[in-house]
Amino acid sequence: MQMQWTGSQQRVRRGQTLVEFALTLPIVLLLLFGIIEFARIFQAWVSLQNSARVAVRAAITGDWDPEVVYDWMVNNPPPDAQTDKDTLLEHWVPCDESGAIFLNQWGFLCDPTEDEHQGLRNDIARMPWIVENARIGASGLAIGNGDAIVGLNNDANLPIDTYGEFNESENEPGWFHVFMCSSRPSVITGSEDTRYVTDNDRLCEVQESTHDASASFGPSVGEEQYDAGGPGDVIEVVVHFNHPLITPIMPMLGGNGEYVLLKARRVGVNESFRNTRAVNLPPQIELPTAPPVTNTPFSNATATESPIPTDFLSPTPITPTATASPTATPDCSNLTVSSVSVLANYLQIGVQNANDAPMYISKAEVYWRNPGIFTAN
Repeated sequence: MQMQWTGSQQRVRRGQTLVEFALTLPIVLLLLFGIIEFARIFQAWVSLQNSARVAVRAAITGDWDPEVVYDWMVNNPPPDAQTDKDTLLEHWVPCDESGAIFLNQWGFLCDPTEDEHQGLRNDIARMPWIVENARIGASGLAIGNGDAIVGLNNDANLPIDTYGEFNESENEPGWFHVFMCSSRPSVITGSEDTRYVTDNDRLCEVQESTHDASASFGPSVGEEQYDAGGPGDVIEVVVHFNHPLITPIMPMLGGNGEYVLLKARRVGVNESFRNTRAVNLPPQIELPTAPPVTNTPFSNATATESPIPTDFLSPTPITPTATASPTATPDCSNLTVSSVSVLANYLQIGVQNANDAPMYISKAEVYWRNPGIFTAN
């Protein structure tokens, strides 16, 4: 029996299909855009992990690029400061009484005769190099231009904070920030107490004061200051990024509809890129010492003149001494092969020595006779 649809029934069927499509379309689109958005978030998270890894790798080497520091820190540099580290440091972090950058960073004047102070100058220049490597490692992300190295100033003694220039803040999409803190010991008292203390991934507080408590220079206790650490110190790098969203999924889930905050953390130990202080060395092994050798002086005998008879001389008895017989020279012809055996994958050869003295075989050559080709019957 064949059923035939009337016109009204066909219209009802089409209307039902449209209603079902309208009900399922938002769910399908939500799933589709959700897959796309979460894939973008995962890709950004992987890139951010690489950014933190590259930044830590640049930090632990102790090296830095003068061209990068030139672009970050210097407003009116000499022409040759872009490629020469010493020229750039003399302009940006001078090691004299005019070195405000060094003074404000460490709390004391730089002494050009101190090797440790020269190392602290290089540690200042390493920070912008670390941030630049983090930005290179995050290539492919829509990161913004603004960034800050907390506690560090440029050659005009102004804070390195480009938020105002680019009108970016941590509450906007594209915000990219590199936090760094180290386990550097005290640079003022010389003790092994750490100079910095960190409570979370955005706080690196100074916990040592300057030489003079009434001085107006240098960081105060509790002031935040980023640091790359010296040789042998542990450095922690945390990269922050406000990943911009392209779909309105997060507001549906009760979150921020413009971005999602992503973080990547890496910890490394700085290499020995310069001499470090010897601290916490293991106890030395006490080796036995030889007894002291004392020379006992002989008493000076008093010489007396004794008459020597001239008519005869008393013969001096000669005691014959036995001379060791010379050792016979070893002869290689006295070495013969006593046995040859094959044990698994090893060839064992026994050698008999007919010489009077033991011999040491330093070289042995084994020649295999060509047996030809054999066929089995």
